[in-house]
Amino acid sequence: MNISKMCCAIITLFSLVSTVLAKIEEDLDHILLLSKLEQQMMMTKEPYEFDDYAAFALVVSGVPDDKIADQKKKLDQLLDKVATELELRQVPENTMARSDHILQLLHTLIFEKYDPAQTRIDGILDKRSFNCVSSAVFYAVVCRKFDISITGVITADHSFAQLKLSDTTKIDIETTINYGFDPSSKTGILDQFGQLTGFAYVDPKNYRQRKEISDREMIALVLSNRYDALTKQGNQKEATAVLCRAYRLAGNLPFTTNTWENAINNYIVWLEKEQRSQDALYALARLGEAFPEIKKVRDLQYGIYVNWTQALIKDRNYVLAIATAEEGLNYFPDNQFLRQNLKAGYLEQYYLLSRNGDFNPAFSLIKRMTDHFPKEKDFETLAINLVTNQAKTLPTDTAEKLFLEAISKYPSNQKLRELFAYRLVKQAEHLELQNKLQEAVDLLDHAQQIEAISSFQSMIVPKEVSILNNWALQLLQNKDYSQARLAIERGFELEPHSKPLNNNWDVVMLQWGQLAYNKGQFKKSIQILTDGRQRSKHDKKTFTQLIEMYYNETAFQLLDAGKVEESIARFEEGLKHVPKSETLKYNLDIAKSERESSD
Repeated sequence: MNISKMCCAIITLFSLVSTVLAKIEEDLDHILLLSKLEQQMMMTKEPYEFDDYAAFALVVSGVPDDKIADQKKKLDQLLDKVATELELRQVPENTMARSDHILQLLHTLIFEKYDPAQTRIDGILDKRSFNCVSSAVFYAVVCRKFDISITGVITADHSFAQLKLSDTTKIDIETTINYGFDPSSKTGILDQFGQLTGFAYVDPKNYRQRKEISDREMIALVLSNRYDALTKQGNQKEATAVLCRAYRLAGNLPFTTNTWENAINNYIVWLEKEQRSQDALYALARLGEAFPEIKKVRDLQYGIYVNWTQALIKDRNYVLAIATAEEGLNYFPDNQFLRQNLKAGYLEQYYLLSRNGDFNPAFSLIKRMTDHFPKEKDFETLAINLVTNQAKTLPTDTAEKLFLEAISKYPSNQKLRELFAYRLVKQAEHLELQNKLQEAVDLLDHAQQIEAISSFQSMIVPKEVSILNNWALQLLQNKDYSQARLAIERGFELEPHSKPLNNNWDVVMLQWGQLAYNKGQFKKSIQILTDGRQRSKHDKKTFTQLIEMYYNETAFQLLDAGKVEESIARFEEGLKHVPKSETLKYNLDIAKSERESSD
């Protein structure tokens, strides 16, 4: 049955209950039929002239046609002030300069309070409050009065204005802040913008995350935002009427979830929840006739099973939603919506069981899901996520067994192996925070021996090196130099080129060598410094200087004590460690001279 015949059939059905028909027919007339100004808006080509732009911005804000003139008068009064200020400030005719000053003037004259819910243009004129959409459209309208063509940019969660000087020269304008003209060029402006709105500015370089929009789309954006507000207020009829106009004007906006298809669906679901199934059938017939390109309208004729399962899922009655969808598929086995709703019910019930820690029923549900959707690969991911969540509640050794069992079941799933490695790394971090560094290192040593995660050593090794380095620093602070050395050497076995380890090696060995020397442990200090110098990558010079100094000092001490031969031997031994030392050579000659004079 085609849409037109279906509509006639529905109207015939409703003629039996004329009072019901009158109400839903009135509602659909309100949704589908346009006022005179709205019709003009649909027919007017871009770019808009100022008068059209102003009138259209007001009508999409919800201002009735017969009230537009009053609001337009307020706008004209503001424009007079803007023009006067531009003249007083002697702003040049340069487009960039005037665009910048107009934004600043609007923040001085009327943009008083940022309100994320205030999308209406008349709201700016009456209440002086604004959000990113209303301020961008208002700014574009005002600039159009001064022959400046401002368009817009939309992202996933934000919108702003743009001055397009050429195909390659485009300037972003964050209208929510005073100095938002070309925000990327001003230090601190983006922080101010983020603090005010909670949004993040998307740089022009991120072209895939932003989309330039025209006058029509700017106007439609007001309608889209009003749809959100009206939906939240529970005014589904008005919300549907608003988005109908947005869709007719500009189609579905970039990045939006407020598609006209979704709006129709939401309206029908609302009628079903109000137990107005007959009204829903009539509405679908009218909407299908008006928008034959919306394929979902025909799918929604299957109605009760689809809407009921959706409502049950929304009400979190997932068990009944699953049972209802499964029953519906007995009648409509190829109905994709019922299959989607069944999957959604399965997923939501799975998430609920998983969150509540009901792991066994969750695993059973995954089996049921897999039986019903044998080609669905995502359910393997759910099983893996379930393993991961359950592992969080288990001791490390028990969690390891759980992961290994899952890996044996899904041997080709690399994500599972990665999550296992990640679990061990996170446990090591937890032990580190508890200052159980030995346990953390032992755990990561064990992780390196597990063949199932051998391909994820790049995750495990750096963490162990980091913990060993931190452990060495702690031992250094406690002056436990021998253990600090062992910790660093253990780290070198994993990553010999680690910059932190190499830096701390120098610190440990230098401090340890100096401490030994200060305690009179000359041979020990020289051995420590020699070992340190041999491995040092950054500070061999300091090691050499200390070795030279210690040999020189002790040799002179022996010479002063009259132990000439021992002094000479000490100098000669020092030269073996520092063969190029001119100081040791010179002082060796002095010692030898001393011996000759005594002879």
